[in-house]
Amino acid sequence: MSRYEQRTSGFLVPLLQNILTSSTLIRKGKKVISGMPFEELLLKTKSNGKTFYSFRLEYPGTPESSLEPYTVLELSTVDEGLGFKSDEEAIHFWDEMITSLRRF
Repeated sequence: MSRYEQRTSGFLVPLLQNILTSSTLIRKGKKVISGMPFEELLLKTKSNGKTFYSFRLEYPGTPESSLEPYTVLELSTVDEGLGFKSDEEAIHFWDEMITSLRRF
């Protein structure tokens, strides 16, 4: 999340800044999954008449435990062929996927 804050604060190369300024924040915050505290970031970007979604879930890990390593789950879409019909559909897909995660 802190990297997202840095990226959107204006200290970027122009190309990346253009992409991020054309992005809309859908959701950002903390989320507990399987008892573990994750941070979540969901963005929507429109470019050249296409819509792209980027989802990120991150757990910082527990240095003292190899059973709780640094974990990142990222999903990005491309607007080719069939895609999400709405933000709600994209969010529902993401929520269903991450709530299926289990600790072993």
